Amino acid sequence: MLPQQFQRPEPPNKVNIFMEKFGLPALLVVFTIIATIVGTVLLGKIQVLDFNWLMLILVLIIVAITIFLVWYYLRTIRNLQEKYQADLATLRRENADFKAEYRDLFHQEIARWHEWSIGYTQANAKEQTERLEELKHDYKEAIGDVKTELTTQIKYEHTHWTDWTNSHANAHKGEQQSYKRQLEALKETLTEKPLSERGN
Repeated sequence: MLPQQFQRPEPPNKVNIFMEKFGLPALLVVFTIIATIVGTVLLGKIQVLDFNWLMLILVLIIVAITIFLVWYYLRTIRNLQEKYQADLATLRRENADFKAEYRDLFHQEIARWHEWSIGYTQANAKEQTERLEELKHDYKEAIGDVKTELTTQIKYEHTHWTDWTNSHANAHKGEQQSYKRQLEALKETLTEKPLSERGN
């Protein structure tokens, strides 16, 4: 926040103090005296000095007052200009300080955001890694279950196939033996009949 810099009091000065307290009354007294002298001289009531000398003194007094007022005016302008330059320098310095502070705050916010993004990325990566590990574990368990089930099924099918093959082979072997017995019986029947009967 900018300080109240345009309300700084001017350092005390004897001329300023005199002009503030007695400036206007002193000018009024001087002009009253001058007007009184001029009036009395013009009216001719008193003639202490020659009119030319009186006019010269009055002109010198007026010139002195004018020079004093011009000096006071120039001095006031110079003081105000110096105060303006000092206030302007203060404003520029405070503006530069404000910009530097704002730049520091901006960089701090950028750094804080960068740290937050790194933390969030690391936390997210950790969560994804844990999730991946859980999925790998679940996948391995599922593969193990499938392997066990398939192994059991294959063993069962192999046992069933072996049993069926054995039973089929035994049945075929039994049929072959039955055919063999029938052939042997037919052969014996044919060998027992005489040739004459065979011809008939």
